[in-house]
Amino acid sequence: MQHRIEFWYVPATDKFAYKITPRNPNGAKRAKVKHRDQMRWRCDDGSWKVTFKNETPLIDGFGNPIFEVTGGAGGTFGGYISAATPASTSYPYSVEVDLGDGGPPKQEDPEIIIDDFPDMSRRRKVGSTRNKPGPQRPKKKKRKKK
Repeated sequence: MQHRIEFWYVPATDKFAYKITPRNPNGAKRAKVKHRDQMRWRCDDGSWKVTFKNETPLIDGFGNPIFEVTGGAGGTFGGYISAATPASTSYPYSVEVDLGDGGPPKQEDPEIIIDDFPDMSRRRKVGSTRNKPGPQRPKKKKRKKK
């Protein structure tokens, strides 16, 4: 699945706003993704970069690790979530945007969470009769050939 995180700077709050497509229950700042998913970032406010702090879950098409993704205003770039990353692991990263106003770049620290557990909403609920064996039919008797 492809995930796209768009972010933009909000001067009134001095923070970033985020949008993730498709919608993620954790939101874009704590996005839950699965192994082999594609992650892409985009910012229209200026030159931007996404830098993973310690380790990175991202790889390029050849399997090489990606620690930093950069782009110009309006550029969409990223990589793939490596199948070798452990599940239930959080990967903090920083987002930085140069607004081109002569001031220092604006920066914030979201994270990606690798979540490969099955969808719990599809599991059978306790006490449910679904998927329980019903009454058994008697076996058919074999007919003798004449």
